[in-house]
Amino acid sequence: MQLKTTFLTLALAAAALSASGQEKIFKPTTGANNLEVQVNPFVNNPFQLSGSGLISGIKYRKFTSPTAALRLTANLSYSRSSTITQEAGTGGSTQKELRDRSSAFNLTIRPGIEKHFAGTDRLSPYIGAEVLLGFNTTRQVEESTDSGNSVVETVTRNRNGFLLAGANALAGVDIYLIPNLYIGTEFGFGLAYTSPFATKVKPPQGEERESKVDKDASFSVGPYIQSAVRIGYIF
Repeated sequence: MQLKTTFLTLALAAAALSASGQEKIFKPTTGANNLEVQVNPFVNNPFQLSGSGLISGIKYRKFTSPTAALRLTANLSYSRSSTITQEAGTGGSTQKELRDRSSAFNLTIRPGIEKHFAGTDRLSPYIGAEVLLGFNTTRQVEESTDSGNSVVETVTRNRNGFLLAGANALAGVDIYLIPNLYIGTEFGFGLAYTSPFATKVKPPQGEERESKVDKDASFSVGPYIQSAVRIGYIF
């Protein structure tokens, strides 16, 4: 899927270049600002408010010179769901409706720098580096009934929560379709350290319990290809 997206990006760029080969393209100058969205065209649910939705990130760049830029990529997502686990009784039944509710919040930021090369009037290849910082928190609420048939809750926090830190060395290309408007692709090599949060469980009665069972930290390193199509505008 990542290669398919990359090929689509390059095909769209080639079509635009062949259609207007004589058009002059203006690249960013010192002080220019850039806003970019990273679009996943092949997702199953484009309206999902998470990293797997249509928009996987937003990037801002500030060009300190025509060939150097500061960058900040951010992704903020929130999801919430509710499932009925027991329906309310009918007639004289005292059975209560019970639900399980869950939510997740994720924030990732990636500040970095870029060095651009001459390329052509339409192509702006670059290399760069960025720092990766992020966290994910989760919350689950399970309803049940007590001995008096009252609805009570068991709250579990951070069953899948974690803290993330890392760094990437990257390379990419901006392909300008018209003055100041481009699409692009990016790949690189990175490392990341993930530290899970302790799971905290608050039963209907009693104190909150904390557990670090199966909560080992992990370290990963390797190459990556950005699956999203980068679409940006210089202003």
